[in-house]
Amino acid sequence: MLTLLAVLLAATDDDVVRALSVRHSAPTCQALEVGLADPVATWTRLAESTPAAPWVAQRAARCLLTHAEAAEAAATRWLADPALAGLADVALTALPALPAGPALLAQALAGPHAARIERRLAADPALRAALSAPAGR
Repeated sequence: MLTLLAVLLAATDDDVVRALSVRHSAPTCQALEVGLADPVATWTRLAESTPAAPWVAQRAARCLLTHAEAAEAAATRWLADPALAGLADVALTALPALPAGPALLAQALAGPHAARIERRLAADPALRAALSAPAGR
């Protein structure tokens, strides 16, 4: 609770990284955004360039993907960049909620993470079904 209070009062990237670094029970995206001047820019920076623990970038990525205006562009970048396998995994789970999800999946299956995505879809029938259903369902 003290970490969350510090973030709300002085929301620097370092404060947000500290809050997201908590191994269990990190604050919600919504709670952290209260003190951010530009949540989309902060989440993008932290997801794509934070040197902290890997779960920090993945939590920041999940927060970024809650912003419709940024989600599709971020998912497209992450699914196309061979160096961003962890973020590609986060993007894959967000695709069912995106209007362009099926098209992004088709692009991803031709991209650098294709084998990883195929294994994930084979192991996760619910995700596979969600990606074959119309977006928003």
